[in-house]
Amino acid sequence: MAWFQSPAAAKQSALTEVQRILSGSENSKLDRIQQLKATFEKKKLAVETQLSAAVQTQVEESRKGMDLLQKSINSVKEMRSNFDDIDRVWQDINTMLLGYDNFRRIFMARRNLRATLAQLEEYNQIPKKAAEIAEAMKNNAKLEEVWKDVRRLEKLRESVLRESRDVSSSVLNVMGKHFECVITLSEDFRRHLWDILAHAIQFAKSEPETLVRVLKILEMEDRAAQRVRERTTRAAVKKERVTRTRVVRKKKEKPKSDKKKKNKKKKKGKYESSSGSSEEEIIEEDVDPEDEEEDDDALLLPDKMSEACDVIRRTINAQFETRLDGKATNGEDLPHILAHLSQMLEDLTVIQEDVIQCFPPRYNIFELYKEEYQQGITQALLPFLSPFMPLKPGDLLLLAAWTEEYHYHLTRLGIDTETDTLALAVKKKMPEFMKHIESLLGEWVMNLLRVELAGEVDHTPEGHCITHGPEDLFMFTHQQVNVASEKLRGQYLIDVFTACCNALFNYQKQQLSVLSDVGSIDPELICAVVNNHNRASKLTNELRDRCLKLVHVSLEPKTNEMFQAVSKSFITVSRQAVSVLVERIMVDLSPELNSIWTERWVRPDSNVIGDVITTAEDYFKDCQKWLSLAYFFTKLVKELAERLVNYYLERLVENAKVASGSTKDPLALTPANVDKYVSRMEEDDLALRSWFQKYPSIIRTEFAEQILNRLQMISVWLTTPPVNITDCFDTVWDVWEQRTVPVAEAIFKLRTDIDKKLEREALVQLKLKQPPPSTEDPLLRNVDR
Repeated sequence: MAWFQSPAAAKQSALTEVQRILSGSENSKLDRIQQLKATFEKKKLAVETQLSAAVQTQVEESRKGMDLLQKSINSVKEMRSNFDDIDRVWQDINTMLLGYDNFRRIFMARRNLRATLAQLEEYNQIPKKAAEIAEAMKNNAKLEEVWKDVRRLEKLRESVLRESRDVSSSVLNVMGKHFECVITLSEDFRRHLWDILAHAIQFAKSEPETLVRVLKILEMEDRAAQRVRERTTRAAVKKERVTRTRVVRKKKEKPKSDKKKKNKKKKKGKYESSSGSSEEEIIEEDVDPEDEEEDDDALLLPDKMSEACDVIRRTINAQFETRLDGKATNGEDLPHILAHLSQMLEDLTVIQEDVIQCFPPRYNIFELYKEEYQQGITQALLPFLSPFMPLKPGDLLLLAAWTEEYHYHLTRLGIDTETDTLALAVKKKMPEFMKHIESLLGEWVMNLLRVELAGEVDHTPEGHCITHGPEDLFMFTHQQVNVASEKLRGQYLIDVFTACCNALFNYQKQQLSVLSDVGSIDPELICAVVNNHNRASKLTNELRDRCLKLVHVSLEPKTNEMFQAVSKSFITVSRQAVSVLVERIMVDLSPELNSIWTERWVRPDSNVIGDVITTAEDYFKDCQKWLSLAYFFTKLVKELAERLVNYYLERLVENAKVASGSTKDPLALTPANVDKYVSRMEEDDLALRSWFQKYPSIIRTEFAEQILNRLQMISVWLTTPPVNITDCFDTVWDVWEQRTVPVAEAIFKLRTDIDKKLEREALVQLKLKQPPPSTEDPLLRNVDR
């Protein structure tokens, strides 16, 4: 917007603008007059507003300017006043310049005096300050402040003594006595720190923050010592560099006559000028006096971590000595020692859970405690495990049980026990305990057998024959398991189970040994053995179930297999005892059975098989009542039936050998007497069949036919014409099995009507078909098919 010089000019400009506006179309311009008027009014109002704001701004700035001018005037007045003061002071100083040196000496003296008084005050306050620090040391929460104060006093002592090196010895002695409280305080503080560290386990449980403060102090001292070592190393390097010399060799031409002298001087390593003066220059560098005063011993400053570890080791060793009370290694001290070792073993749990949380990782504190504890425990117990150390079985059991618990505790803490020396020593010693158990059980077995053989057989209300040997045996076995299970775990407990199983096997073996003398044993005792071992099998299963609850699940298969073998062995002995009972009955029947294939057997008034069956029936009635299980009675009847039939074959072979020496013997078969023997065999066959039919549930038809076919085959071989004798070979193996060849040889000897050549050919064919001899135990020979 333009500004006008006068109102007239503004008026003239306005007229011109109006003319321009109205110079257009009349209608349109006149219609817009009101609009234009409003527009100009707005512009006028805006211009007035801007003018008012500009005026207001100028007024405020003018006021601020006036204020600044007033302040400047006041400052100028103050400066004039100060200049006047300066002039007066300068005039006074000019009068004093002549005594400046005196003023300076006085100023330095006063400053030195103030410093001396301050040091003297601090020096005099040392005992009081040491007493205050000693009192504060009782509060473990202020250990860090106490450490800083102690360090301050130690540095003060070192600096005072270092600055007083030139004073007389009497003064040094006085100062040394004055600083004795600092030395005592420092030693007391170190002892306090080591005492806390020695009782790290107790502080970790009750005041872990105190233990952390102590370790923080030790870490700060280690860092300070490291800085001293580094500074000492740097000072040593700098000192070596400072002592180096730089020789400035100036080459100068000399007469040839001086050549020999010059060479000689070269050998000495020094060059001289013509004037004879040395031109060797030593270049020295600035050295920190404090670095020069550092002693090489700073490199040997102790490592606080090593000292702390040594303190812990000494404390652990002292604890072992104190708790074990220096006990001599004998059996009476073992429970006392193990009780204290168990208490110490609990410390490892506290160490893992609490102590290691307070120590820096570089201490590896758990490994330190673990190694020292393992070493202490091993050294305390190894003398008991020496081969030359007599140890009672009970103490050995106690030691093995404690070792198992010790290993379990270590394993729970994540410590490997595979190569533990104590475990290996106990493992070598444990066979002595196992031998003791086996000896006790073996002695008990022999006592039981003596009692059983000497005593009478008891009968249950049902009439079963029994003795109380199995109950007594397993009662004693349970006692051994009870004692062992209270102390032992793992493989050691399995070893005890093995010893018990071996004792049970020994009992079975001794019973079989007793049964070997068949003729002298009462049948009732044999029935008692059968019933006892059947009962013992059930008792073994009960013992197995109990033992399975005592072992870890990983050892259950081994334990089950062990006792299962014993249980099955008891049943096997029962079955063998039934076979012995059969042999015992055969002993009573042998007087009658021995007459088979003799003249007495074929006499009309003789009934050998009938008498045998009557006697066997009496035994069956008794044994059916005496045996506790129908299974064993069934086995008895079947084995005895088969044994009677087989006896025909045995008697045939034996009597044929006797009769082969004489053709006049009644057993020498001829066409005239063969019918008599065949007829007797047919009568015996009918009698046996009738007897077998009394026990249809035991001697089934198939079994009866199988064993009676053996008698029929004898009749066939005795009556078959010589030319057809070899036709029987195809079926004979299914009937006589291993007895085929001996029976055939016996029949060939009895039959005089068979050609020798045909006999030899038949025997050769039979022997070719004969299977290899059986190696089966005779007592198991007649086991049920």
